[in-house]
Amino acid sequence: MTSALRTGTVLLLPVLAWAACDMQRQRPAMGEANSIIVVTTDSLWAQVQETALPALEPRVFTVRDEKAFTVEQVSPLDSVWLTFQQFRQILLLGPASDPWIAEHLDDAVRAELPAVVEREDVWARNQRVTVIALPAANPVAALASVLPRVTDRMRETFIEYAQARMYVSGPDLELQDTLEAAGAFTMLFPQVYTWERVGDAFVFRNHSELTGTVNRTFLVTSRAGVPDSLSVEQILAWRDTVAGSAYEPPQAAVRDRIESRRLEGWPGPALEAQGVWSTELTGGYPSAGPFISRAYVCPTQDRTYFVDAWLYAPSVAKPKFEYMIQLETLLDTFRCGGSPRAAHPLAGA
Repeated sequence: MTSALRTGTVLLLPVLAWAACDMQRQRPAMGEANSIIVVTTDSLWAQVQETALPALEPRVFTVRDEKAFTVEQVSPLDSVWLTFQQFRQILLLGPASDPWIAEHLDDAVRAELPAVVEREDVWARNQRVTVIALPAANPVAALASVLPRVTDRMRETFIEYAQARMYVSGPDLELQDTLEAAGAFTMLFPQVYTWERVGDAFVFRNHSELTGTVNRTFLVTSRAGVPDSLSVEQILAWRDTVAGSAYEPPQAAVRDRIESRRLEGWPGPALEAQGVWSTELTGGYPSAGPFISRAYVCPTQDRTYFVDAWLYAPSVAKPKFEYMIQLETLLDTFRCGGSPRAAHPLAGA
């Protein structure tokens, strides 16, 4: 009798959880946008977690390799699931026959397994729920076949979220006009950025103390000439020169790890270098953070531009992935003067 009661209670929990959703739906979602709550039974999670975790928690390089997303698993048979229903990003994972999966499927989806279904605002406002319905046979292989699509979509939506937060003050279109007239280039900054001339360089800043120190700084300068090629060491040497004079305190690039890539779709050579800056290397009080530096060759102007972005966020507990997206998004808005200007990143979203 005791065993039967326990079984009945366990089976009732999902029913209670789903019955409670109408009461909770009006509440705003909680939790970080890069936190993923995976809802699946403990037994299935034991089978698939070695496949799921590396895909759902990819690493990104900031000042070190850190998780872009964090995953916490909860069983739909556990009463704590009632609390986790309120989180911002939920991934429901299980066989299509399980009630917490079947609730979100139609006949067409059930006929083509594995399947992925996306829903919004299921138990809370501003919530995204992704359902992965698996066949009963070989769930590990089935999950592996759809995970890339799921993780690509999660990354895409997080980037849109980070860009929307960055431009909440609105794009500074007037500054675009000013920069083209004064510097023969354009960038599309949010209105919260301030700027000044430091010698031949333009320096743009967004410093915040609301949730801890978060300093985002950009610098643009240029020199005459259009080289046939660019090297990473040229970019780093250029950065050390300007960071030693235009930044306070002076910085230097740490050479231990530098990642680079060629930028496609540019009329001339364009190269990016990413690494870590340090003030300790210049004799200052020890501090450090990530940087992304780019060099753009503009043939129509017979000039080469150096565009640098760096972050200082020592007291912010959450990962720096969101801030790195902001740096890269604004770097992507750079255009040589006279070229079509960059549109708002979310204009086509």
